Amino acid sequence: MPAAVVFAGASAPVLAVLAAGGLTEAALTDGERDRADAFHFATDRTDFVAAHLLVRYGVGRHTGLPATEVMIQQRCDECGETTHGRPTVPGVPVRLSWAHGRGYVAAAAAAVPIGVDVERQDRPDGAADLAGLYASALAPREVDLVRAAPDPGAAFRRFWVRKEAAVKLGLATLDTLCDLDLSALGLATGAARWDGLHLLDWTDLGDTVAGAAVSTDPPVLTRLG
Repeated sequence: MPAAVVFAGASAPVLAVLAAGGLTEAALTDGERDRADAFHFATDRTDFVAAHLLVRYGVGRHTGLPATEVMIQQRCDECGETTHGRPTVPGVPVRLSWAHGRGYVAAAAAAVPIGVDVERQDRPDGAADLAGLYASALAPREVDLVRAAPDPGAAFRRFWVRKEAAVKLGLATLDTLCDLDLSALGLATGAARWDGLHLLDWTDLGDTVAGAAVSTDPPVLTRLG
């Protein structure tokens, strides 16, 4: 298997595929189930559960361990909380990343550092809404590319998922997104190299989902569902 594989798909079909293989909510920890039950909307709960099971599936594919027995642990290096922070599998040398939102999930379990993010892009975005995000999230040359794009909302989200994936890789923080200039990558999707790293962009569900993975090895996308 490649060193960096990303699994992705619509949340409900992903859950169905995983359940058919015996991977269900029973594999989650008590803490994960508590967090899942805290969501106000059933769709958000489904996304959370799907992402946390999908990353176990990835660990199983990568290591050969039974996915149902994979224990995911999170701990924030700054505050010590276990509801967020870099995820790990205790005792297993594997790098993890996942993302979920509005009916879509992605997860990776890799031998190398990796960050993954997804964003639905089928919601209307007004120019005023986007303008408020430019200064905090985009470098000046990225702003120019977004403003010139036929669909500025989709262009902005393309840079957004790339930067969120980079944050998960530890290359930036949410406070320094505008200092991370990815304008040289343009807006085309696919595989690209950037500053010694490998980027994979993709779209899904009729181009309503933007996804990105950043890794030290070329990420490979596998769709489920």
